[in-house]
Amino acid sequence: MPPPSPPPRPSPPTPLPSSTIYPFLRSFDVDPVHGFLPFPPPLPRLPHPAFELHEDLAAVLPQLLTSSTARASIEALPLITATTTHTLLHDNEPAQRRALLLFGGLASAYVWGGGTNVTPRNYLPACIAVPLYEVARMLGTCPILSHQSNCLYNWRRVVAAKMEEGEEEKEGGMNGSSSNCSGDGLKDGSSTGSSAVKTANSLLQAKDLALTFSFTGDGNERMFYLLTLEIEAVGAQALPLLEEARRTAQLLFLVASSKQQKKKKEEEIGKLLQHQQKQQQEEEEDEETQHQQQQNHHCQQHQQQQHQRPQEQQQQQSQEQQQQQQQEEEEQIIINALTQVRAYIQGCQSILLSMPRFVDPAFFYHRVRPYLSGWKNNPTLPEGVVYRGVVLKEGEEEKGGGEGGEAAPNGNTKKEKVQGENENPKQEEEEGPRLHFSGGSAAQSSLLPSLDLYLGVNHNETGKASQSSYKFLKEMRVYMPKGHRCFLQMLEEEVEDGREDRVSIRRYVLWRCEGGEEGREGGREEGLRLRKAYDGCVEALVAFRKSHLGIVHLYITQPQQQQQQQLQQQEGGREGGKKGGGGLEEAAGGKGTGGQAPREFLEPLREQTAAAQLEGKTRLV
Repeated sequence: MPPPSPPPRPSPPTPLPSSTIYPFLRSFDVDPVHGFLPFPPPLPRLPHPAFELHEDLAAVLPQLLTSSTARASIEALPLITATTTHTLLHDNEPAQRRALLLFGGLASAYVWGGGTNVTPRNYLPACIAVPLYEVARMLGTCPILSHQSNCLYNWRRVVAAKMEEGEEEKEGGMNGSSSNCSGDGLKDGSSTGSSAVKTANSLLQAKDLALTFSFTGDGNERMFYLLTLEIEAVGAQALPLLEEARRTAQLLFLVASSKQQKKKKEEEIGKLLQHQQKQQQEEEEDEETQHQQQQNHHCQQHQQQQHQRPQEQQQQQSQEQQQQQQQEEEEQIIINALTQVRAYIQGCQSILLSMPRFVDPAFFYHRVRPYLSGWKNNPTLPEGVVYRGVVLKEGEEEKGGGEGGEAAPNGNTKKEKVQGENENPKQEEEEGPRLHFSGGSAAQSSLLPSLDLYLGVNHNETGKASQSSYKFLKEMRVYMPKGHRCFLQMLEEEVEDGREDRVSIRRYVLWRCEGGEEGREGGREEGLRLRKAYDGCVEALVAFRKSHLGIVHLYITQPQQQQQQQLQQQEGGREGGKKGGGGLEEAAGGKGTGGQAPREFLEPLREQTAAAQLEGKTRLV
């Protein structure tokens, strides 16, 4: 069956001053068109002969996992030392990214093994652990398969790509279960997968892409990763628009503040002059001649002022009209940008809702999700995983692996602690450090945190349930590329500091709704339009998060419940049932692949996003 027709496309984005916005985004490794996705495209294979056997094994990994021979094949790979890995890759970041995907994927394949009755391994052989740890150290990230490797850097373009067997649309969203995923503003059937919203021919779409690393070789796995990539690609279009809106709001606020300060100063000077004139008149009342002369002088001055005033008033009125017109044009930039951003967020939701048409929930839960699991907060591997052959450098005992320091785009050094732990010094001396890392998770994406920060959605508000979710999101940043982490940190400093010279989009809209410039004509109507445009973005973000909850229920909660029921039936319905023997069936330990309970993590984020809407919370004056 051919893919469904695409939803309405948003109108072309507002022209941007790319001479300033685009270089600014690129300084954080954020592409103005592709966002957090790499451009040029990532390497599909490491070119150096030293990695040839590893790449060849990855190419047949699906067959090896199916036959349960993957572990033996991985153990037979040659060891590439940390020194050799560094020498071969140190000046080639694209190759480092490919190596992180390659060795991170092989690590997951080795730990979980493949098959339903395979017990997970709590160690990695040196031939995988050593190069994986070294390349993660060079990139300043964690030595495990994460969202950045599996989604951002796991694709290549294909010419005239066709939907392969098993990738065609599935009727009724997998037996009609896709209805559980619908969100506000979009009905089932309106969402699409590979026919997602796009604004340019260069926008990445699943139908034109293939994976460069796969555990199953199946179309379900391919579409799960590539639809996630499409969400990143469509959401990326919002970033330059939001940056332009933020800069415009800040400029308008500062100009208006300067005008108000100037007006206040003029009023104070006027009052002072009136006071001086009154004193002068009182002193001259006793001297009739001087008083008469003074009166004549005032009359002449008054006549001159009366002659000059109409011309001055006309000039002043003309100047004020020009300033107001310019401000209205600048505010229209913000409104247009927010309108476009809303359309792009709805496009992301449309892609998300299309997933049940292309990805079987049962296949994902039992065949794909296990390999995305990590070894932190995972009951299946409570003691983590030993990275055999890895030698920690001085100071890394506290960080638990990876390079904690990073160079920000402006050259400042920022320290971040990698989320791993070395718990057994004796075992480290014999084999290697025992480490804990979270698996690949959407929480490691920079897209939604960027949208939250630009729109002023605060998940860290004191006393709110979302604080726990925010803490986890902060922990997940260490799994992001360094530039993207710095980008989020920059946004936090720009919109959350509360400084007078740093004004967020939300703060400007609030200011305009609650008064703005006194005496400005049309202020109430413009404030209402700004608020509607802002709330439209927030509403779209709420709807996306609601749909995400539905997808989580369909792909994780329901299969998990079905699995527990089957286990209880097999054990004769004994109290609490009995957990499986590990392996793929128990890989995530009943949690999300990042180590969190999915709904308890996502629901507070949705609620706090909804609370950010301004309607009913502002008074228009």
